[in-house]
Amino acid sequence: MDQRTRTRVVADRKLTCRSRGVEHAIFVYNLSSDGCMGLLADDAQLEGDRITVVLSPRCEVAGRVVWRHGSFRGIAFARKLGRGAVVNRIDVVRPLPSG
Repeated sequence: MDQRTRTRVVADRKLTCRSRGVEHAIFVYNLSSDGCMGLLADDAQLEGDRITVVLSPRCEVAGRVVWRHGSFRGIAFARKLGRGAVVNRIDVVRPLPSG
């Protein structure tokens, strides 16, 4: 059962993140005001790890890895982004269907 309460948008963007002092590439598939889902080629990030996602040169958001499935990670942001911040900080494609 999907328990999301916020609208997700398709991001499909290669971004940068930092975890444990190391920079990694992350391919973000979807993004909401609460977090994102991304693909990391590196297996270093575990559930509970702190991570910073660089959405744009002027917007970095701290968060925590809340789930892991293979190379995919669910990241919950430490602070909520406003809807405008989600849309304006990254070129989003379209809302994902709910359900």
